[in-house]
Amino acid sequence: MDKQSPNNKSNSDKPKTWSNAELRRVARVFELLIRIDNRKKGSSK
Repeated sequence: MDKQSPNNKSNSDKPKTWSNAELRRVARVFELLIRIDNRKKGSSK
């Protein structure tokens, strides 16, 4: 019981909101994926 309680606490203490750095990183990855996808499709741009 004692070994499980700290694990549960640490999990609940972690906020589920994303930091700005993480959001920027994900946005950059999505941009790259969209660009690569457009190249594969042969977009008219």
